[in-house]
Amino acid sequence: QTCALPILTATTNDAGASAAYASTAGACSGSDCPIAASGATTITITITAADGASTETYTIVVTVAPPSVSSDASLDELAMHPGALNPAFVSSTIRYAATVPNGTSSVVVTATTNDAGASAAYASTAGACSVSDCPIAASGTTTITITITAPDLTTTETYTIVVTVAPPGASSDASLSELALSVGALTPVFVSTTKIGRAHV
Repeated sequence: QTCALPILTATTNDAGASAAYASTAGACSGSDCPIAASGATTITITITAADGASTETYTIVVTVAPPSVSSDASLDELAMHPGALNPAFVSSTIRYAATVPNGTSSVVVTATTNDAGASAAYASTAGACSVSDCPIAASGTTTITITITAPDLTTTETYTIVVTVAPPGASSDASLSELALSVGALTPVFVSTTKIGRAHV
């Protein structure tokens, strides 16, 4: 497939000289030469002097710019199971921490790219990931990296989660023993098992 090039204008120093045009993409119609739809096309302008013997050749290499390709390598969403990210996910934040229960051997990371044409690659310091299912060390910390490559195949961004395994016997108690306001009172009166209340101040 070819596309049109703006018509070339070659003006000779000597009015008796002539110009001949050629293109690697096809035959020229006078000075109107075709170019390839992508990549490079070489156009030559051969000038023949008035004596009919002396020649000079000028060359133009025309390159068609590629279609616009997104360079967006950011994430729209990042989550991990089990465990929760700290801080809460924000696209511009690339470093996170998370704690998982003792005995956890792997975590599943869910990374959703802002651009559907971008891709994600997962890696863990504890071993190879099976797609987004990544192993973690039995104790201590494991670093999981999610490398996003934009559709332009050049731009990348790397998100990091440092996963810590809770020590053996660590409490799973996430309840409150007390909840109060400096001004006003809760309704109903605070009870650890009540998760929703009201207050008037």
